[in-house]
Amino acid sequence: MIQHSKGNTGSRQEYDVRPIPDPTDLTTKQLTLAIGTLRDLLEARLDGMDKANELHQKGVERIPDLIQKEMRQLNDVNTEKFNAMPSLSSSVNAILGHYRRTATGM
Repeated sequence: MIQHSKGNTGSRQEYDVRPIPDPTDLTTKQLTLAIGTLRDLLEARLDGMDKANELHQKGVERIPDLIQKEMRQLNDVNTEKFNAMPSLSSSVNAILGHYRRTATGM
């Protein structure tokens, strides 16, 4: 359906011919719907990114604790190796002494 309205501007008559429903109103409604949908999609995406950032931050916060744990284990291993040096040295000296005695015939 088309709406006709007659307007008079000076000596010339103008006609306003717009279909019903007005496409301007339909376009505005469609744009409003599309913008709302886009807003929902962007909010969901941003919420997902916020959650991912929180999880990443929790992982980053754990790194110093993990490093300290590994450092303690490394320190324990090095301490054990260092403490074993006198025993290892005695063993090596005993073996060398045995070979020296064997080599010299004693």
